Amino acid sequence: MNCKQVESKLSAYLDQELSRSELAMVRSHLHDCPECAVALAQLSHLKDLLAVQPDPVAPDGLEERLMQAVFTKSHRPAPRRIALAWAGSAAFACAFAGAWMWLQAADARDTDMRNQMAKSDFNLARDQAYAAGGDPFAGNTVILTSTHGAR
Repeated sequence: MNCKQVESKLSAYLDQELSRSELAMVRSHLHDCPECAVALAQLSHLKDLLAVQPDPVAPDGLEERLMQAVFTKSHRPAPRRIALAWAGSAAFACAFAGAWMWLQAADARDTDMRNQMAKSDFNLARDQAYAAGGDPFAGNTVILTSTHGAR
């Protein structure tokens, strides 16, 4: 077991709520890891301190006041909460619209780039075909001859 796993089981270890195999693994880790042993000692001390504290006592009439507050309040949201809800909704809508416009612009840039690359590829293929003596548009071979230097 690693420290994170042992730390998550320390309370159950103190309360003796672990299975035998888990108990053995935690005990083994605590024997080898001084940091986890210190964490166990601190948790044990905290539990001891809490055990000697008296049980909290609710003030007289607390239950009735809570029930009255819960059931007599209007379920209408406060005006400030409505304004915050509208502001949050408007911010979300603006963010969504901005993201959508950015994606559309990115798509347009990608399309322009693909068109430019296709045009460049076409021009390259055309130039190579002419240089090799072919006509890429006619579908047949054209032999290019030069009269330069002929007399």
